[in-house]
Amino acid sequence: MKTSSTRCAALRLCTAVIGATAALPGLHAQTSTGTASTAAATSAKANNALAEFPADLKTKIKYVFILYPENRSFDGLYGSIPGVNGLAQANYGNYTQTTQTGTPLATLPQPTTSGIPGMSGGPDARFPASLPNQPFDLLPYVPFTSMQGDMIHRFYTEQYQLNDPNGRYRLNPKNAGGTALSKFAAWSDNPGLVLSHYDAQNLGEGLLAKQYTTCDNNFHTAFGGSFLNAQFLVAARAPVWPATPTTSDAAPPPATGTNVTVFDANGYPAVLTNGTVSDGFLTADGDLPAFDMSNANQRLNPGDYWTVNTIRPLRGPAGGFSTANTAPGAPTSNTAVSGRLPLQYHDTIGDRLSAAGINWAWYSGGWNNAKAGRADFLFQFHHQAFAFFAKYALATTPVPQTATAPAIPGTDSAGSALHLKDEDADFYPALQSKTIKTDLPQVIFVKPIGENNQHPGYAAVQAGEDWIAQAVAKIQSSKVYKESVIFITYDEHGGMWDHVKPPQVDDWGPGLRVPLTVVSPFVKQGFIDHTQYETSSVLSFIEHLYDLAPLNEHDANAIPPTAPFVGQPDLIVRAQARQAFSYTFPAYGKPEPTDLLGDLDGLTYNPATGVLSGTPAKKGSYTLEARTFVNGVVQSSTLRLDVLAKMPQYNGVNGASSVQPVVATLKPAQ
Repeated sequence: MKTSSTRCAALRLCTAVIGATAALPGLHAQTSTGTASTAAATSAKANNALAEFPADLKTKIKYVFILYPENRSFDGLYGSIPGVNGLAQANYGNYTQTTQTGTPLATLPQPTTSGIPGMSGGPDARFPASLPNQPFDLLPYVPFTSMQGDMIHRFYTEQYQLNDPNGRYRLNPKNAGGTALSKFAAWSDNPGLVLSHYDAQNLGEGLLAKQYTTCDNNFHTAFGGSFLNAQFLVAARAPVWPATPTTSDAAPPPATGTNVTVFDANGYPAVLTNGTVSDGFLTADGDLPAFDMSNANQRLNPGDYWTVNTIRPLRGPAGGFSTANTAPGAPTSNTAVSGRLPLQYHDTIGDRLSAAGINWAWYSGGWNNAKAGRADFLFQFHHQAFAFFAKYALATTPVPQTATAPAIPGTDSAGSALHLKDEDADFYPALQSKTIKTDLPQVIFVKPIGENNQHPGYAAVQAGEDWIAQAVAKIQSSKVYKESVIFITYDEHGGMWDHVKPPQVDDWGPGLRVPLTVVSPFVKQGFIDHTQYETSSVLSFIEHLYDLAPLNEHDANAIPPTAPFVGQPDLIVRAQARQAFSYTFPAYGKPEPTDLLGDLDGLTYNPATGVLSGTPAKKGSYTLEARTFVNGVVQSSTLRLDVLAKMPQYNGVNGASSVQPVVATLKPAQ
């Protein structure tokens, strides 16, 4: 079996590989002091966004679309796309699953049907009684058009699953032993599925990823699930459940019970009697970093909680049921006010856009029915990120219908009426409008309804891929596509394994790699971007495009995805001034000799090993040319080296550590 090696010298080009298979230097900073001010935000932005945002993009791009499907890791869908850092680069050490204390499992157990509508959650008869302890293709068992079981994906659970030897819980005796990424089965409620994957490269989004740009080094910003990552998408931070809510219709936080994470005497999340991690929707974890640049609720006050797992918005929609689209189970779904998150008051990207006079909207599949109290059974209430905020919450809460009483529709506030809209009733008609430039906002979030979002359990991959392809086709056929960029990114990993260990940034995350596809008339065709991005990178792009101040440290220091665009460097790498630095360029195939030309700022490049190393002399951005010899033909690509005054850190560990490529292949089935 092959192992990691510095003998890989090739710098592939824009249609192949130019980037790191492991973590690049950090994405965002953890700060301990500061105030919520534009000056502080601008200062942090200046430190890490050294190169100017491309002026031509500010001229060309007038519309930004964000399509936001669900719960799939990069390897889980697109790890077989030629040239990506994918399944072929996985090695035995990081996919072999172990027990909670590090003993390798002989096999994986039979998957269950957990989360599939109308099924009991017992053993899934489509699978054998056991599976090899290695990544496996789902297609022989679950066709693209069918549903697979769901897997747990929570805030503390994912950290235990990652089993990072440098992470927060590396000394926890309840999670001892094993290598990074080896505990997905150990802490999953459906361990037989964690190593499953599809080869979706020839489905809807997969084809777009190969035609335009796919980013194979993009991570979901926060550990855990959809709720928290949707909050980081719009606000770059976690919400707070305050000890004393501002609104009279909000309940005080629960002090005990399964809703709150319980810690043991050593400060670790407790392991419950059923073998799972205590992982409530609230946590009073004092080690989680504050958001010092935010405008409100920056840190926990006595009695406050961070809200990290699934919860519904105070004013809804928080329940409902459509008799036109019934599902097995109870005829209603509702959450009492006492279990809903109080209104939030910190700023969102919506606030920044509105203040700049830029119109925006969040379009959701099934929104109008949910607002009327007749939500489809697959409408996901906790996915509606802006509905949690005082400025955009409904004025009155819809009351779902029951067997004996009709629904009572909710009513719009000024903010919800303007910005929270229905995908079918509002988005697609606006795209096709003759007055599109007045009917369509400039920044558009589109959240599919459950059956189209690819979430394991209740959604089939084919339906989601088709939804993405159709949505993109409608945008491309509109009058505004020639001035647009479309980002297709997934909220989180859905409990599915990926072979790349996430970088260490802070105690919020990031979690595993998720797909990010960029479609635009201005992007490189067939390009694979290996720059390290995260969920907040999309916010960073919007902020740079429209000259908006960042919301806090996370988006201020996230790299905006500019490498996909024609005329921009093919890779962005970060280092810290006057700090030792080493970066290894990996090769996913036969090594070729490479030259790296330009001002290396005190660094040296060794073409025999593919290592760029040394001590950068000063802060600045440096554009380098990489020349690769392929079959005797010289091909070139560009690299931008950003040398920061101070590298973002994780628990005091500098993010500019050496990057070693993974070149091993999967171990054959025994």
